[in-house]
Amino acid sequence: MLGGFAETTVIDCKASRMFITKKLKGLQRTRAVDCGGGIGRVVQHLLLDLFDKTDLVEQCKPFVDKAREHLADNEKMGDFICQGMQEFAPAPNTYDLVWAQWVCGHLPDDDLAAFLQRCRKALRPGGFIVLKENNMRGEGGAGFHLDQEDGAVTRSDDLFRRVFKRAGLSVKYQMLQPHWPTYLYPVRMYALQ
Repeated sequence: MLGGFAETTVIDCKASRMFITKKLKGLQRTRAVDCGGGIGRVVQHLLLDLFDKTDLVEQCKPFVDKAREHLADNEKMGDFICQGMQEFAPAPNTYDLVWAQWVCGHLPDDDLAAFLQRCRKALRPGGFIVLKENNMRGEGGAGFHLDQEDGAVTRSDDLFRRVFKRAGLSVKYQMLQPHWPTYLYPVRMYALQ
């Protein structure tokens, strides 16, 4: 799920944990959801430790099956939802945290904005949507890079912020991933409300 960069898991999860616990102080920890959660790496190494219940949303059934195989026995594991983010419509007032990491590049801007709008309605009071995504280096230019191999888009910080605004959200906190290999795109976490 890390595109051949599994060595980044510890660095990634440590910074994500710090972002949630230090930046999102006062966040209730009743229920979270990992959208585009793959086989459950973020759920297993981060969210289950921090929340009473965590759901996983993933459109690829073999990935959901693998996540279920490893996580179903954990009492803090919630629902396994086999559905794409472009269709995911959680019930209002459900989640304290909606997490999406390294998956938003697979959604066009319109679909990403619509996904964020639906997730905004699903937040409990004081809840956050957190996106953790690669960012283009520098500003200006086209604002994105299209990967010809998998069709994913790497957006600039400015382009992300324009999509957030269209979705009616603002960035409350943001942080660049520390200690990240310089040969990879910079990674930024956005906490949105």
